[in-house]
Amino acid sequence: MTELPLKDWPATEEFFQTEGLCHRAYRLENPPDAITTIPLPRELEEAVDKRKLEYRFGRAVAGQLCYELTGTFAYPSYRPRRAPLWPEGVVGSISHTRNRISVVMGKAEHFQSIGHDVERLLTVKRYETIKAHILTKEELGHQEACSAQFGTLVFSVKEALFKALHPLCQQFFGFQDAAVLRCEGGEGVLVLKKSLGPSLAKGSFWPFHYVITGECVFSLVIVKRPLGP
Repeated sequence: MTELPLKDWPATEEFFQTEGLCHRAYRLENPPDAITTIPLPRELEEAVDKRKLEYRFGRAVAGQLCYELTGTFAYPSYRPRRAPLWPEGVVGSISHTRNRISVVMGKAEHFQSIGHDVERLLTVKRYETIKAHILTKEELGHQEACSAQFGTLVFSVKEALFKALHPLCQQFFGFQDAAVLRCEGGEGVLVLKKSLGPSLAKGSFWPFHYVITGECVFSLVIVKRPLGP
């Protein structure tokens, strides 16, 4: 089981510590034998072996982080076509690419929700095929809109936003319902172009963090609990 070093991917250890988050990222190779003890939901019993590995590996890592945060090993339960149901006291997000698994978690007393996404960089051919679906008209006018790297970043941060906000509103929203206003130096801001509820209004701003490596984009959206009573 090969853990990816925080100094290289996806961000510095200091960032996660400052935010009160726990993070682990592993390559999907040489998984521990113990993950086979994690039962598969009925919906995944006939899935391909890679999908089973992703599910079990992600839950095993989530259980490890839950133990670090609460002292109890527990992992999120499966809900078909819905976000994982996280154990009491924690919230988090699981993402995976072709050969990597990544989990970010935090205590529910500090965070309402967490969304993160890991994407392999799109090829130029693939990006040109889906660009109009991913980018809004405003984003298509961005000076970097012709870059597949920029397109991958926009795709990833919108996925992270969906993972963070959907558990709060239980409403579907797509790539055209949010737009990147700014992204520079590992940070950026998204704006909702569709109202998802009283606290998730059209025009509300949602900060995000990101890292671009040689082959992947990592993005993160965290929804903190308000301070005070």
